[in-house]
Amino acid sequence: GMVDGQDNTILACRDAGYYEVQKYYVEINYVRSGLCLWMNKQRWDSLPNGAKEAIMKSAMETESYTNEYTAYQVSKAEKFLQEKGMIILRPDLEPFKVIAAKANSRNDGKVWEKGLFDEIKSLQ
Repeated sequence: GMVDGQDNTILACRDAGYYEVQKYYVEINYVRSGLCLWMNKQRWDSLPNGAKEAIMKSAMETESYTNEYTAYQVSKAEKFLQEKGMIILRPDLEPFKVIAAKANSRNDGKVWEKGLFDEIKSLQ
């Protein structure tokens, strides 16, 4: 009764052994792999075009592999947790999206630069 819930990926639930004390896993899928590439813009701009192309090609190949591997890992973790007795719940996410959209709209230009959220969404 000390903890009512926690927020982690299904992989963290498996790897940290939360199934030992947690009955439910609620799948809301708002976070996936945090794989990112970062480089100083001046350094990037100084690279020859061939190097930029090679980096971008490698990044795209890595993204494809990582997406497939993550889906495989998630599937394995789900099966494992169910075998350990966890119940996987998949709620209707539309009501959450409506509330989040209102909050994002209300915070646009206050918590972050105006239009940034829409710009990020357009990258999908």
